[in-house]
Amino acid sequence: PESAVVAKALQPSRQSVKVPAAGVARGGGVVDFPWGTYRLTGWIRIPPKTVLRGENRDATILEWSVDDPKNEKDFAPAAVFGDTSYAIENLSLVARNVNAILHDLGSASGVPPELRDRIAGDGSHDVFLRRVAFHHWMLCGHPDRNPALASRMHGTTAWNFTNSYGSIRTFEVSDCLFQGGSQQFSNIRNARITGNSFSNAMGQCWTCLGGGAWFTVAERNDLRCSSSWGYGLIGLNRIYPAHNSIRHADVGIFVGGSTTNVLASRNRFEEVATPIVCNPGHCTVVP
Repeated sequence: PESAVVAKALQPSRQSVKVPAAGVARGGGVVDFPWGTYRLTGWIRIPPKTVLRGENRDATILEWSVDDPKNEKDFAPAAVFGDTSYAIENLSLVARNVNAILHDLGSASGVPPELRDRIAGDGSHDVFLRRVAFHHWMLCGHPDRNPALASRMHGTTAWNFTNSYGSIRTFEVSDCLFQGGSQQFSNIRNARITGNSFSNAMGQCWTCLGGGAWFTVAERNDLRCSSSWGYGLIGLNRIYPAHNSIRHADVGIFVGGSTTNVLASRNRFEEVATPIVCNPGHCTVVP
C-alpha cells in the first residue's frame, strides 16, 4: 500500500524546509509533493521501493541553495541519493552547490560517511526517472565573479545524474530534461533512454548514455552536447541508438571499448565535427 502523504507536511513555500537526512519515507510507497516550490537545506535519501512524485515538473519544484558558492567546501556531494530501487516522477530538481543532483547508491564514489552502509554492493535495480527536470546551475552567473573557483570547478564535472563505477539493472529515463550539467549512466542493463533533452547553455556538457551497457535503447533524445557510449565494466552489447538529434558537439556518438551488436540508426547531426566514432565490424550505421 502507499505510504502516508509525507510531503503534505511540507507546505509550498519560499521558506527553508529541513528534510531529515534519514529520508522522506520508510518501508516503500509513494511520497506525494503537491504543487509548489519546496526549499530544502539537506540531502534526501530515497529509500528502496519508494517513488518521489510531483504533480508535474512545471508545478512541483524541489530547490536547494542557488547562492553563489565561495569555495569548493560549499559544494555538497549530492542533493538526492537514490537507494537500490526507486523512482522520481513529475517534478523539477534545482540545485547549484552540489557535485550531483541525483547520485545513485549503486556507486560508492562520493558517498558521505553516514550513507556508506547504504551502498548497494550488487548495484541498483528497477530505477525509473519519468518526466523529471534536472537543473544544475553550478556554472550560472558571470565567471569573473570568482575566476579562480570557476576555473577549478569547470574542470570538475557537475552531474545531473551519476552512478560512476556502479551498475543498474532495469533502468528507464523517459521524457526528462537535463540542463546545466553532465550525465553518466554506467553499467546499465535492460535500459530505455527515450524522449529526453540534454543541454547546458552555461558551458560544456557531456552525456554518457551508457558507460557499459547491455540491451539498451536510446531513442528520440535531443542532445545539445557531446555524447558517448563507453566500455565501462561490462562492455557494450546489443545497443540501439536511433532517431536522436545531436547538435553543437565535437563528437556526436562515440562508441569505444569492447563493442558488439550496436546499431546506430537514422540519427541527425547538426554542427557536429565528428558525427560517429565506433569500432568497425561491431557497429552498424544506418544514415
